[in-house]
Amino acid sequence: MDMPPIHMKVNLLRTLGQKAIRLGASASPRSILSSEFGRELSEILDIVNRSRVEQFAQGQFDEHKFLRAARICAAEHEGQMRNSGVKYAYHPIEVCKRLAKDYHINDQNVLIAALLHDVVEDAKYPLSRIEKEFGSTVALLVDGMTKIEQLDIDRTINEENINKFITLLSRDVRLLLIKMVDRGVNLLDQEPVISESGRKNAIEALDFYVPLARLVGFWKAASHLADLAFQKIYPERYLLGREMIAKSKEKNAGLLAEIEKKIRDRYREMLKKEVYKDGILSDLAIENKVRQIEIRFHSPTPQEIDSITAARLLHITDFKDVAMIQIITPERVDCHQMVYVLSCLAEPIDSLSRDYIGDPKINHYEALHRGNLFGDETIRVQIRTQRMQETAMYGESSLTYDTSGNFVQPDLPALHPVNLRRILRAETRYDKMQIALGTENIKKAKVYFEVEGKEIIRDIMAPHDITPLEMAILADPAMAMRLFSVIHNGYRYDIEGHRIKRPTRLFVSLTKEFVPRDYFATVKNPLARADLLEWLNSLSSEERKERFSTPLLKAVLSKYFMDHDLVRTYLFDEVERALAGIGSGKLSMKVAGIALNQASQHLEIPPVDIYKLILNADSYELRKRIEDMLETCFRLHSKTLLPDGQLHASLIMANPIQTDRLKKMMKRLDNERGLAITTRYPH
Repeated sequence: MDMPPIHMKVNLLRTLGQKAIRLGASASPRSILSSEFGRELSEILDIVNRSRVEQFAQGQFDEHKFLRAARICAAEHEGQMRNSGVKYAYHPIEVCKRLAKDYHINDQNVLIAALLHDVVEDAKYPLSRIEKEFGSTVALLVDGMTKIEQLDIDRTINEENINKFITLLSRDVRLLLIKMVDRGVNLLDQEPVISESGRKNAIEALDFYVPLARLVGFWKAASHLADLAFQKIYPERYLLGREMIAKSKEKNAGLLAEIEKKIRDRYREMLKKEVYKDGILSDLAIENKVRQIEIRFHSPTPQEIDSITAARLLHITDFKDVAMIQIITPERVDCHQMVYVLSCLAEPIDSLSRDYIGDPKINHYEALHRGNLFGDETIRVQIRTQRMQETAMYGESSLTYDTSGNFVQPDLPALHPVNLRRILRAETRYDKMQIALGTENIKKAKVYFEVEGKEIIRDIMAPHDITPLEMAILADPAMAMRLFSVIHNGYRYDIEGHRIKRPTRLFVSLTKEFVPRDYFATVKNPLARADLLEWLNSLSSEERKERFSTPLLKAVLSKYFMDHDLVRTYLFDEVERALAGIGSGKLSMKVAGIALNQASQHLEIPPVDIYKLILNADSYELRKRIEDMLETCFRLHSKTLLPDGQLHASLIMANPIQTDRLKKMMKRLDNERGLAITTRYPH
């Protein structure tokens, strides 16, 4: 008798195992606690029960429903194994456990979704059945986990996937937290030397999930996942960062302990002089307030150190801002008292001061950031209340449950599709993180465009410290290409150079024609750059060339006295590369002009002539300007400066571009006051 193939045996065993678990379910869901997964599930229930008591959680936690989900998880993954050889069901259970333990999640819908997050994709368990058994919220979260895989093998994100993800995340932000914990568990299961697929998962975590998590305020999850991914991708740089942190802790241990003592002593002295509604505080009340102040010593993670040094163009060993103190206070008023205490103890560093209590970030982050000089050491300080600390670590969603215990999607403007698309479409990890960081401080503003006597109003979310041009691009990139003048809060400002600290209302006048500016050299704000690129990418290649690249290239070539059509005739490939680079934002208008100027000088088409110019200028400044112009635009055969200031220059005319350029330049110089061109002839 022939034996069945091995894969048929495995499938048969799996089917039998699933049936056995399902048949047992009719007896009692608690029977799963006596299975091999019982220890982990019991621990999760203990954590949840303690958490609900500590948080005074509203609503009920249906233990029966939770264990029923656990049985389905065990049954559907029966026979499946991880690469490590461990049964697959341990993975969703571990995700569920970490959500409860590390992120204080005691919401049964989130924990059940964690248990079932792979059953639709890996075991073909019907989503409709999940909705029938556990409700629409669990079904939405499981559906999101199934369809959230946005990045294809070639690392591209298509429009359909972007829209799908934005829709799901905008409906329930908890989806992102589940996915991040899932990805973190996957990375922990990887060997020290990870596979190519593991590396892609780690890169995806840094490029995709971490910026989004920071945007919505999941700071702890973002930091943990970023460090895990960084360790897997760059193990040597990770170890170097850990070494720096360890050295800093050892070096500053005594100083930080001394600072804590000084803070408490100075706060105690201040309280003794303070008069409250009930008069002077008693010694017991003062000591109680001093004890309530929590002081923690904190340092960036290796990944954060690496990211900051990369942004500052420093080597990681040059990073100095390792030591940080977090001060947690009982009340909001105590935060400002701590600022006064610090200023009494050490010299403040104004450039490191930020008030995110008076002006919270878009993801509801609140804190006072300070920097103080203790001796020769710069110590950064974060001051916030316990509630602010909870929001900073776990996001605003940790506080958005109604009195019945139902989750309420938080009002997070950061989840606006425009912001998510910026991050999703950014090409590099640095760009993604810069966009996420830039989005944290955006506020509502208005841009008023005056178009042919009519006023068009655009509501925008604008970051601090932004130029009028960048604000206009955020409002409408196409109209921003025609900026003529701007007024903000009654003052007329330079369009490109002035930086508006707190943008509110910008009034813009437009010209009828495109205004050539070196946009990608001028526009530094990551949000405005992202919107400008998105607008350009929405155009066809011909439209982009006609409406953007060609006008810019013509403008810069005219500065070198060159005609675009003539240059294109003789340097076609070079012009096409320049147009493509300008249109993609990878080449500035200035750099493109320099490259074509140099190419035109080294292009030789016989016959080659030499033109001699004799120039008399009535000032040194004028002669020097003309001399620099000649050296920039032409290959010089010779140059002689006579004692009387007369300049003799011989120019090599190697191609029609140079001949045409000389004519244009001479026409310009003929109108120059104080300049005489006495001789001009071929030699």
